[in-house]
Amino acid sequence: MNNNRDDAIDAIKGVAILIVMLGHCIVLNGLADPYFYDAIAAVQMPLFMAVSGYTTGRFLKPFTGSFGDRAKVFLKVFGRRSVSYLLPFFSWLIVTHLTNPLKELKLQLFATDRGLWFLMTLWIITAFVLIGEWLSPVEKTRGLTVTVSLAALGVLLVFQTRQGSTFLSPSLTLKYLPFYYVFYAAALRMKGRSLSPLQKKGGMVLAALSVVLFIGLIAGFDMVFAGSTFEFLMQELAGLSGAYAVFVLTLFLHGRLHFRPVAVLGCYTLEIYVLHFRFARLLGIGERELVCFSPQATLWVLAAFLVMSMCTFLSIWLLKKFWITDLLFFGKLPPGKGIKEGNKNG
Repeated sequence: MNNNRDDAIDAIKGVAILIVMLGHCIVLNGLADPYFYDAIAAVQMPLFMAVSGYTTGRFLKPFTGSFGDRAKVFLKVFGRRSVSYLLPFFSWLIVTHLTNPLKELKLQLFATDRGLWFLMTLWIITAFVLIGEWLSPVEKTRGLTVTVSLAALGVLLVFQTRQGSTFLSPSLTLKYLPFYYVFYAAALRMKGRSLSPLQKKGGMVLAALSVVLFIGLIAGFDMVFAGSTFEFLMQELAGLSGAYAVFVLTLFLHGRLHFRPVAVLGCYTLEIYVLHFRFARLLGIGERELVCFSPQATLWVLAAFLVMSMCTFLSIWLLKKFWITDLLFFGKLPPGKGIKEGNKNG
């Protein structure tokens, strides 16, 4: 695998986590506005889901052999992914609610956005992707079997939502499933192919048009709350156009500027994701009655971002010094454990 291409994917992940960090600095300190923050809210998690789908489609090795052989690989890969996603989800739940973890567990199982919902949502989608991979007898049918599997998941989520069940927050998974699938399918289609100069130019033109569409949608619709199905679809369109624009533009710029520090940051997105927001309010900005976009508010947000970043990176460094804390809080298996799925999986 081309290391430059790997760095480019990490750079996209790095950009994504920077957007998330900035968004939390703004909203958790009471400085959200209907335009700039809406733009962040519209793109931050769709971009994460898009990158997750793309890396799985691009780097997950096909399951080969008989049905039984593929089942063994499925169990190993699914086991590793479960450790990576679920162990941090439940470990942080317990640590942050030591006085009554069982009560909080009951709450989070029916409202995952109380905790690290992204990990639970990603685990659910991953389970159905891997089922589709398992059911594919040859590599050429991977796209079809995974499409059928994810379509089945979508139907189940719609049915569960209409039944009024909130177990594992089906509405969240339903909202972010399209972003994962679109980029997973694109990765499969592009695998082993190199783009011509004309195709690259076409991708940049489409990215530019996506930026224009994204800005128009931000100006015309609320990106935090949806009062109707139409508004929800506009949010989805904004997320898709924004994610595509950031994805392509980061690839383009990284190819020329080589954002190595951002790419390094992208290697620790899970660690940053589970920690950073816990330090966003340390400066007590919410109590200062600041006005959005004022020079004072801008400086305070930048200061909060810096403090949050320093505390996050120090915490990551400390927790990764011991394999048990690295495993419990970041889902990282010790060297030599699990199964290799490719350079960017896991």
